[in-house]
Amino acid sequence: MLVNDGAILLQRHPQATKWGLPGGAIEIDESITEALEREFIEETGIEVKPLQILAAEDGYFYMHDRGYKAIAMLYKVEMVGGKILANGNGEDTVEVKFVQLSELKSEDLLPFFRSLSLSYLGW
Repeated sequence: MLVNDGAILLQRHPQATKWGLPGGAIEIDESITEALEREFIEETGIEVKPLQILAAEDGYFYMHDRGYKAIAMLYKVEMVGGKILANGNGEDTVEVKFVQLSELKSEDLLPFFRSLSLSYLGW
C-alpha cells in the first residue's frame, strides 16, 4: 500500500469496474518482497521499497469467470523511483491513480481489497 500526502495509489484491472491495489503472483524464483517490487513496477511504473507488513489474509477473487483462493499480504511501501503509468501496462492494469483517502469510499474498492485494507484506511 503506497500512501503519499494523504492519497493512496490504486489500480484497475481491465475486467474490473472497482479499484484494487497493485500486486500479483509470486514467481517461483523470487521472494515475497521481490514479487511486490516487480508487480509495482509492471502495473504502475513506480519503484517501491517495502517497509512493513501490515496484514496477511486469505480470500476469494474472480477472474475470467473462474474463482480463485488467494493469500494476500498488505505491505506499507515507500516510493523510491519511477513514473506513474496512468494507463497501466495495458495487460493486467488499465488505470492507475492516487486517490485522496478522504474521498475514497469502501464501495469503490474490490471486495477482496476492501476487507484487507479496512483497518489501515481508517474505515
